Amino acid sequence: MKLKTIVSGLFAMLLAFAASVCCQTEKTVSQTAFVQQVVAAPSAPNSLSAQMWKAMERVGFPSVSPDDVVLNRMFYRMAFSTKHCEAKWVMWALTPDMLDAQGKRCAFVTDNTLPGYDYQVEKSDYDDSGYSRGHMMPAADCRFSAKASEECAYMSNVCPQSFRLNSGAWNALEMRCREWTRVEDTLFIVCGPVYYSKEPRKIGRAHRLDVPDAFFKVVLSTRKGHEKMLGFVMANTEAPAKMRESVCSVAAIEDETGIVFFPHLDQKLKEQLDLSANYFKWKTPKQQNRSYNGNNYYRKPNYNNRNGRGGAAKKPSSNW
Repeated sequence: MKLKTIVSGLFAMLLAFAASVCCQTEKTVSQTAFVQQVVAAPSAPNSLSAQMWKAMERVGFPSVSPDDVVLNRMFYRMAFSTKHCEAKWVMWALTPDMLDAQGKRCAFVTDNTLPGYDYQVEKSDYDDSGYSRGHMMPAADCRFSAKASEECAYMSNVCPQSFRLNSGAWNALEMRCREWTRVEDTLFIVCGPVYYSKEPRKIGRAHRLDVPDAFFKVVLSTRKGHEKMLGFVMANTEAPAKMRESVCSVAAIEDETGIVFFPHLDQKLKEQLDLSANYFKWKTPKQQNRSYNGNNYYRKPNYNNRNGRGGAAKKPSSNW
């Protein structure tokens, strides 16, 4: 009788273990199916979307964490952080073909492709919050396509930004990237939030999302013979530093955020580009067509750039 009881107990344990494995497998399959569902396949092999995706795949997409949901749009890829309820990073390739278009900007819309209501932030969540709805991929970069404008308007592509930052230095950097694109031909851009506090301030009515302490932007040009990379960190305050004063080592941004940028780029080249980063090597068409002595304005990457947050961003280690 005692033996029968032991055997029954072992059998019950095996059944419970099998059920647990099946449940986990079902969850994994469900997550995979979701990621595949939001993939936006290019309409044609030679379309602008396909060209952008091939270019981004060559340099590699940023790293993700277990609590991130990867969303593949037609013209950008993003990692949505379920921890912070907003984008972790957004990456796109900007080309001259995307500039000077006069397409309409779309109104903000809830991203219903996200897995669950808790993450589907609404426009009203920002009402009376003291923060503006700050695009990660800018609306002005998307006017070349109605589809791109629609994707840009998703609330998942938005983070809480101070009004001064959104309309000031951040906007200036977005415009400057478009000017740099006219010279470099293609820019690879990644941007997203930075959190210094373990308990960020929260906003939202129906949904709760974290307010970033700062925002980063990493810009890469792979133009042959003129390869360049530059990082920026801007404090999310009503008194942010100017664009030029926000230059920061990309390695320092990686260390601060835990995100690895451009993993397919040759690591020695990446290190060299970071150590030799110089804001004044990046020229607009106007600067390109006149006598311009960048040596008179040389600035090293600013590793002390928390803009009043206290403490310095970490410098790259010697063995990075």
